[in-house]
Amino acid sequence: MQGQAGGRQANRASRPARTRRAETERFRNFLDGFPKRYLLTHSPEEIATHYRMYKRLGHSSAEISVTKRDDYYELVLVTTDRPFLFAKVAGTISSWE
Repeated sequence: MQGQAGGRQANRASRPARTRRAETERFRNFLDGFPKRYLLTHSPEEIATHYRMYKRLGHSSAEISVTKRDDYYELVLVTTDRPFLFAKVAGTISSWE
């Protein structure tokens, strides 16, 4: 009996480690989709925000954030790629006044 209980405790203890490893792998896969300059031009906080948006993609077709800065707006769009997506988004944004 004690052997089984000890095995269950060891299994429970290793579950968080497996979860961390899986999350680390998912984060690496996320970063692999970007050019290296992404890491140089975005703060760790921005990257974390983008990653959280990416993780929510399973629940929606796109995640969008619009933030007013001093004299401009910052738009972050996270979605799966598809043909002509960038052209459509750029065309839509350029029509705003």
